Amino acid sequence: MPSVLFLPSLGKGFGHVKRALLISQALKHAEPSLSPIIVIDSILSRYLNPCDSQFLVLPPRISSFFQDWITNSCGVEHYDFAAAMHEIIKGLCPNMVVYDLALSQSLVDLVHKSGGLNVLVLRRQKLDRLSLLLSSRLLDSVDKIIIPHCREEFSQDDTTYASRSTNVGHIVSEPDVHLQASIRSQLAVPGEAFWVVATIGGGGYSGEWELLVELISHTASILFTQKRPIVFSVFSGPYNPYPVPASSSNVKWHCFNPSLGSWLGAADFVVSFGGYNSALEILQSGRPALLIPRSRELDDQFARVQGLSKYPDIHTIVDQSSSSTHLAQLILQYANQ
Repeated sequence: MPSVLFLPSLGKGFGHVKRALLISQALKHAEPSLSPIIVIDSILSRYLNPCDSQFLVLPPRISSFFQDWITNSCGVEHYDFAAAMHEIIKGLCPNMVVYDLALSQSLVDLVHKSGGLNVLVLRRQKLDRLSLLLSSRLLDSVDKIIIPHCREEFSQDDTTYASRSTNVGHIVSEPDVHLQASIRSQLAVPGEAFWVVATIGGGGYSGEWELLVELISHTASILFTQKRPIVFSVFSGPYNPYPVPASSSNVKWHCFNPSLGSWLGAADFVVSFGGYNSALEILQSGRPALLIPRSRELDDQFARVQGLSKYPDIHTIVDQSSSSTHLAQLILQYANQ
């Protein structure tokens, strides 16, 4: 049985792994004899159902060392780790390797030691990082390049790689209509309330949980006296180290919910940062939303949110110092329609 090994973003980040899972399920559907294997870290293993794929769970110490190595922060003496990873990969999966990784010299070394990649999943990155990727000649060792964006969002203009590039559009899970119909009652949201869902997303970036807690707390205090009840459900992320605050009558705080993206269509309004999965799940849900782009080393959230703001119900903020007032105004606008 041929194996397909996915190494999505060091096995970290719920969105990266979820995207690898969706691709693996499509491959399995097209070719039932395939055996997909997805590398994930031990934190995400608590939230994911492998379905037709197997998970290779990296223990915390191995996962941490792998991240240090791939980002070139553990010293030159560890570069032989590339050879060890090559042996592991070839032992698990002699046929295909799929990456969705940030570029580093360590990754380039690994690709060359492994004799190339069958497939590279290439998300849109900041222009300087994309230029670095092109100049590294990493793509010379890749058989096929999958771009999970529409062509107008990400166009591969370099003719050297155009024949091996395919824009497959947005890779996002389908909504669960049955869960949408029952989620309000499951979360004890009053039927007459205007329901706002806020999420930190599936990444592990510092500062975002504190920002979301402050934003929602201030906005909820502004809207507390409204005649129609406005209820907030705020979801933490899988990597958030901070405890979830105590809930109040109009703000309910929750731990990470891996199925949140599938029932967003049940909400009246959504608040999120500008990550790939979160933004596209909101767009697919058709719900009005406020997207808050955050600075990333690789992911250009500002460009993504700017592109999505062409849709009339997708809103963003430039000056975050007035974000709670702006959010309260948006919520009232939709609650009073």
